[in-house]
Order: sequence, then C-alpha cells, then structure tokens
Amino acid sequence: MTLRGASAVLVVIAFATVTFNQEVPPIPLNQCITQEMEKPVPPSVAFNDIVGRVGCTPFVDNCEACIDQFYAAYAAVLASIVDQRYPHVRCFHRDLRTAFLEVEESMCVAGGPGTYQIHEPARLPARLEWAIYQGEKNHYASPLAKRYFLRDIRSGCLHPEAMSLTKSEQRQMAEHCRTAMLHFKAALRCMKEPVQQYYIELAVNGFHDM
Repeated sequence: MTLRGASAVLVVIAFATVTFNQEVPPIPLNQCITQEMEKPVPPSVAFNDIVGRVGCTPFVDNCEACIDQFYAAYAAVLASIVDQRYPHVRCFHRDLRTAFLEVEESMCVAGGPGTYQIHEPARLPARLEWAIYQGEKNHYASPLAKRYFLRDIRSGCLHPEAMSLTKSEQRQMAEHCRTAMLHFKAALRCMKEPVQQYYIELAVNGFHDM
C-alpha cells in the first residue's frame, strides 16, 4: 500500500470512530408519547413502556419530578387526541380539568405537606384525560351502582380532616371547593345526564387503574 493510500484509510477510520462515539440526542418526550399513543393506553402503562425504550428521554430511577414531567406531557398529548376525535368535548374540557384540579388542591390542603401533596396535582390531568378518553370511547355506557350529585362532590371536597386545620387552611379549602363547584357546574351544562353522572362519580370516588 502506498503512503497516500494508508493515509486515506486512517482518515476514514478516524472519521468513523468520531461518528460512532457521538451520542445520539434523545427523542423529545412528547414525540415518544405521541408514538406510544397511536393506540392510547393509561398513563401508568405508557410510562412503563416508554421509560425503557432506547432513544427516548432518559429518566432517573425513583425520580418523582421525572414522573410528574411525563404525566404532564402525556396529558397534553392525549388532550389533543381527545379534542380531535371528540370535538364536542371542547365545550367542557377546560372547566372539567379546572374543577378536578381544585378538588385535588383542597385535598392537598387537608392532607398537609407530603410527597402526595407535591406530586399528585401534577399527575391528575393525565388521569383525567385518560378517563375522558375512556368515557368517550365507550359512550359512557358503564352502569353506576349509585346516583351521585354535586353536593356529594362538595362533601368530599370539604374533607373531615379540615376540622383539625387552622382557620387559614380551612379558608383555603373552602375557596378551592367554591371554585371547583363553579367549574363543575359550567362543565355539566355541556353534558347529557349519563355523561354528568360519569364525571360526578369520578370526582366522588376517584380514579382507578390509572
């Protein structure tokens, strides 16, 4: 081999080594979720599927803030899917989300400081979006064992633990409940009876398998 030929080989090897050693940038989280949600799954399932996927945004083990970030991105992606597939949901989508978040904030005041109070409000929108998607997909056909009313939401919102709170904390709870009721009423005006019952029951009994 000539000197010129040997030099050319070395250049090719060096270029290949540099190229091979370059880290491939992770795929943006919302893009990973969008790919996963071609057939929507609950947020907990989507999280477990995506975390181990090569190329997706890496997560640190036991990182609660990372899970919050994932759930927020999941909620945004699924909300867009729901609005596109079921346009009538737009009438109550924002009010319903606000109502559930206000109830959750009230519960957090009642529970005091802790991990749940820090992270659960950040994850609730994802669970709610999944519940909306499931309700729409199944035409709200699941029969309920009991009929619920707005007063049942209010009773749960004004948690019994509130009696042990300070006056300031009790006022915070009451304000969250008041705001929640206003937004629930606005959302329910856009719904027929079976749909109303679905979301009232969800607010009273909470989310399951999400």
